[in-house]
Amino acid sequence: MLNINTLLEDVPRVTPKYSKILEKMGLKTVRDFLLYLPFRYDDFSKIVPLSSEYLDQTITMEGRLIKTKNFRAFQKKMTITEIIVQDENNIPLKAVWFNQPFILDSLRKNMAIRLSGKLSQKGNFFQMVNPAWEKATRDATNTGRFVPIYSETVGITSRWIRWQMKILLPLAKELPDIIPPEILKKYNLYNIYTALVQLHFPDSREKLIRAQKRIAFEEMFLTQTKALQIKKEWKKKNSLKITFDEKLIKSFVKHLKFKLTGA
Repeated sequence: MLNINTLLEDVPRVTPKYSKILEKMGLKTVRDFLLYLPFRYDDFSKIVPLSSEYLDQTITMEGRLIKTKNFRAFQKKMTITEIIVQDENNIPLKAVWFNQPFILDSLRKNMAIRLSGKLSQKGNFFQMVNPAWEKATRDATNTGRFVPIYSETVGITSRWIRWQMKILLPLAKELPDIIPPEILKKYNLYNIYTALVQLHFPDSREKLIRAQKRIAFEEMFLTQTKALQIKKEWKKKNSLKITFDEKLIKSFVKHLKFKLTGA
């Protein structure tokens, strides 16, 4: 059974290829993975019907997939993936990706799909270029919310991290909370589990900010606690007693080639 101390290489769906990359990132256990926090967020929380009033804004739309195609742009030496999606008002949107032909492996005609990106217009079509996407039947993870963006490396994307995080996040309940309950209550702070849930998948900007404050408070709390521990250790240690040899000091000063100042 999985727990926070389980090695990532023993987690189902984390293949040896991924576990080796994660280890290079300093992530060896489930605990390490849960504490790997996003460095920024994309705000895809605005779910709206297609309309010219949202042009040049980042939005999320939901619709039915009616057409897909991959084609090669030989002059630009790239593969272009295009899909057409109709929203609930039968207004079409063209989504375009570059050099990602594998996207069509997961898409089927008439599938309900959710897209998040900057809305533009080209000819008679609304358009999104390189939008985030996922099946509309799934819980919003990559679209339709504040979407976490993580520091990435070759072979590990934020999208992959989000899917794994969604599965492993309930294990954060096992993490011990280093901040005492009375302090959490006094300063209206999230417990560690709630903070991590809101950091990885925030329900709103307000809850995200509150979770970030909790982590910042914890860092200061640990710093002050460590300082107090060091101070306590210092007090336990007795310094060496140095006896004052007045005769020796006077002889030393007398033989100096210069006269000491009053300081």
